[in-house]
Amino acid sequence: MKKLLLLFMSVFALGANAQTYCSPTYTLGCTYGDDINDVYIGTFSDTATGCSTGNYYVATSDTIYIQQTAPTSVEFTSNYSTQYFAIWGDWNNDGDWDDAGEHLWSSSTNQWNGNVESITIPSTVSLGSYRMRIRSNYSAAISATESCSSMSYGEVHDYTVTVTTPPACPAPTFASITASDSSATLTWNSNDTTFVVEYGTSGFVNGLGLQVTVNDTFATITGLSSNTAYDFYIKTDCTADTNGYSTNVGPFFVKTLCTSVSTPLYESFDTDSTGGFSNPNAPSCWYYAENSGAAGYGYITGSAWNLSPHTGTQMYYLYNSFDSAVEALISPAIIGLDSGTKQMDIHMACTGWSSGNDVIVGTVSSPTDLSNFNAIDTISVPNGATWNMYTVYFDASAGYNMSDDHIAIISTTTNTYTAVYFDEITIKDAPQCLPPSAISVGSLGADSAEVNFTANGITTYLEYGPVGFVPDFQQSTGTLVTASSSPHWLTGLDTNTSYDVYVYQMCADSTVSPAFGPATFKTLQCAPSSMCTFDIELTDTWGDGWNGAQVEVLNSSGGVEYTLGAGFTTGTSYTETIMVCTGETFTIQVSVAGSYPSEIGLNVLSNGSVVDSYTATSATTLGTQMAQFTASCNTACPSPTNLTYVAGKNDATFTFDQNGGSATYVYEWGPVGFAQATGLVSSNIDSTTSNTFSISGLSAATCYDVFVIGNCGTSGVSDTLGPLTFCTNLCDTTDLCTWTMSMYDSWGDGWNGAEVQVLYNGVFGQSFTFLTGDSSIVDFQVCSGTQITVVNSAAGSYPSEVSYVLSNASGTQSTSVTTGNFAVGTQATLTANCVTVSCPMPSNLTNTNMGATTADISWTGGTGTFLYEYRAQGTTTGPMLSGTSTAATASMMGLTPSTTYDFYVKEACAPGDTSMTMYHVFTTDSCAAITLGNPQFNVDSVNATAAALTFNWNSTNTTGFNISFGDGNSATGTGGTVSHSYTANGTYSVTLTVYSDCDTASKTFNVQVGTIGIEDNAGITALMIYPNPTQGLVTIDGEISHTSEVSIRIINYLGQEILVDQFDPTSSVLSKTYDLSAAAAGAYLIEVATDRGVVQKSIIVRH
Repeated sequence: MKKLLLLFMSVFALGANAQTYCSPTYTLGCTYGDDINDVYIGTFSDTATGCSTGNYYVATSDTIYIQQTAPTSVEFTSNYSTQYFAIWGDWNNDGDWDDAGEHLWSSSTNQWNGNVESITIPSTVSLGSYRMRIRSNYSAAISATESCSSMSYGEVHDYTVTVTTPPACPAPTFASITASDSSATLTWNSNDTTFVVEYGTSGFVNGLGLQVTVNDTFATITGLSSNTAYDFYIKTDCTADTNGYSTNVGPFFVKTLCTSVSTPLYESFDTDSTGGFSNPNAPSCWYYAENSGAAGYGYITGSAWNLSPHTGTQMYYLYNSFDSAVEALISPAIIGLDSGTKQMDIHMACTGWSSGNDVIVGTVSSPTDLSNFNAIDTISVPNGATWNMYTVYFDASAGYNMSDDHIAIISTTTNTYTAVYFDEITIKDAPQCLPPSAISVGSLGADSAEVNFTANGITTYLEYGPVGFVPDFQQSTGTLVTASSSPHWLTGLDTNTSYDVYVYQMCADSTVSPAFGPATFKTLQCAPSSMCTFDIELTDTWGDGWNGAQVEVLNSSGGVEYTLGAGFTTGTSYTETIMVCTGETFTIQVSVAGSYPSEIGLNVLSNGSVVDSYTATSATTLGTQMAQFTASCNTACPSPTNLTYVAGKNDATFTFDQNGGSATYVYEWGPVGFAQATGLVSSNIDSTTSNTFSISGLSAATCYDVFVIGNCGTSGVSDTLGPLTFCTNLCDTTDLCTWTMSMYDSWGDGWNGAEVQVLYNGVFGQSFTFLTGDSSIVDFQVCSGTQITVVNSAAGSYPSEVSYVLSNASGTQSTSVTTGNFAVGTQATLTANCVTVSCPMPSNLTNTNMGATTADISWTGGTGTFLYEYRAQGTTTGPMLSGTSTAATASMMGLTPSTTYDFYVKEACAPGDTSMTMYHVFTTDSCAAITLGNPQFNVDSVNATAAALTFNWNSTNTTGFNISFGDGNSATGTGGTVSHSYTANGTYSVTLTVYSDCDTASKTFNVQVGTIGIEDNAGITALMIYPNPTQGLVTIDGEISHTSEVSIRIINYLGQEILVDQFDPTSSVLSKTYDLSAAAAGAYLIEVATDRGVVQKSIIVRH
């Protein structure tokens, strides 16, 4: 029967394993840490599994054993925060988890940090093996029906679970644990009645702790030490039923509270260990608490990415993540807090992409329960990574309930993904007379400000002074005034000036409170009626705000009117509204570059119309001017705009836009920088329509300022236009020559500090450089006859990249520096003339033939004479190489291989009529090394008058050869073979030379000819033995005049045979090859014999 049951269970399990289960999907998966990293169920563990492929980890070969009806602990960890978990069992092995009772458990809160809970297999589940599914999900609880549904982040593990016989003595199921400063209370669930609780300091060995037997499902353990961590274990006592004890469940951890502390209490966060997002913590006797399921965290930390602690080395970080749940830092119990005479000073700072963070300060009765949080004050901590100190008073007037003894500092409940840092918290006795509770600044004037405040004393005082001044009621470091009511107007202030203002109150006992504030404000530059409104639209190409970038709005004196951008923390655009004085010009420039200055841009709008804009560019940096605009909101008498001029030698003509107005326009001019109303004043003759005027009698080559104001009669006067600075010329317009400075940089990053100065008649005129890009073209004018001295005044960081051409409009006068040739010093001296050049400049320059040492250049030109020059780039010494040509082509020889040359060509059409110079660059070919292998030769034929030979060789990178045959004859050509006939016997020294246009290689070798015209007594003619000398192989060729056996011997000069060969020839041709590589180096005799006689020849063997 046991065997049958066992077989049935095996088949049952096999059938279960054969089922096909759904593969749950995740759109983003677990690659960002949203995995099931560690699994602990009862005694089973599967750790450090990480993120599985496809977010689905099938581990059915791993079996989890769980006793039926026995509470079994479950614990999971993940590598990222805010994970929820769920468990299912396929109790009928039908391939899904959709049936009733198959959903075992879902975590009610995010369990990512290793919380311990329990599951129980009900008695309705039969003993046996089943498929178990464990699933995680980021940020949201998992319902019973979501075993296979699609989610965003998370992972799934599948295991085999084997349900075993229930225990005789079931263990209890843990429920909760809380602690005071001297006791701990545990609760659990069980159907039994007697239990044993064992406890000790955290980490004690189970079985060696203190034990308490209880007859209920809770226990309160007293006599514990304060501020101490304890572990607790619970087991069921079934000895009355003779079933012994259950297994222990636990340990369950709790830390007792600190005893109440007296004030003053100071916390710097410097003496405790740091925590982390997966390890929230708090200083000793302080507490970190959060709402159930909160995604945020709080912990002690060191320096942040752009914020250091206010003092010391550590601070506290509180982050609220994506949800509205509350995270809190809670103080120890404060003795006397309920007296209503305490205050807390706290330093706070905010950093990141948010505009700031609200922090709520209040009280709680228990450090582990935020449900009864009593809010007292909400503090807005601005972004900017700047520490500020805030003070909160705990009295009934502030909203304190006069009973809680813990102070709680909680994160915002309205914004998400925001954080705040705390440092240097001091809880101390409050002053007898508390300060007012609010101060703010309302309307502003040019010399006044409206101050609002909330005070409850018998008298209220305001003290104001420069931003940053330290208020002191006794010393009156600022200006102290009595304020009878709120609001109060401060008067007699300086225009366009920033101030801080504080408020004091005198209480009924005649004591004066500390100062409350400051409120910071800036007076206007002009009366409100004279102010224009502009919208400044800040833009970001990436869509994540300005990442810390800021700009300043500067007035015409350079003073800062506004600082914009701190609030632009997300999105592609953000608009701030400013008010500025009419008639003045303002500049917007970058004051803080931020993390990504290349993304920022802006638009300046007036009444919805863009008046100036700046497009994002990689060139944006600290100090970049992004916009300039003039405020003009004087509608009764519109201001003239767009003043332009054309200057002569002693006069200038001006034109402007009347901007829709009708007025008498008064213009005033004087030396540059003169103060208005001190220059020469003149009225335009046509006072209603004319928009132009001229000024004469000016000095040549002199600069002036000019202003224009519209006088509208009863409608008043317009805003001032100007000053516009203009300069007269050194000569009349007809005598001006236009010159062009064409600057180039081979790297493409500007001249990197290199500079060229131009002197006019020995006096500095102007300088040339450019900051970025590969070129910059600048036109300028000089008077005809001016001596122009060109000076390379500064080399910069990379002078080898610099080149330029300075020329007049016709190109007849020019000087240039080519790439690699820039050197500090005087470059050239020219005299400007304005002769019009008609000769066309050469064009369409083309490399027609390029070699390693030669180059041919052609172009399109006229019928004149072409003058060309060339020089290798980087050459700084020696003259330019030059040539002339009547055809539109230039041939150059003697060049250096693999070298880049600058080439200049111009056409001379007639005397004084020479075209502008055209610039061209060419690079010669490389010169590859020649290789020449061992030359070989073959004897083609020998007769009574000559021996015909063919020579061949292998060579590379050659263009031709020359071979000297050693008999007074030679040959040239291309390729690797040549034939030659010798007419006399002898030894000939042959020299073969191969060449290219930049390299040669030669080899010399001997050819022995000895059988021309010989008819020997052996009946063998034209006998040839080659090669001779030989390094191994030797060939014997000849012609046999009759049929006879042939015998060949090779003997050394001691008479010893080293080779013998006898054969009957099959034709009249004798041809044999023998290998003498094994023979010693030296001289040998070759003997060829027939029935008619013997022929002997000598041969040399070399190794």
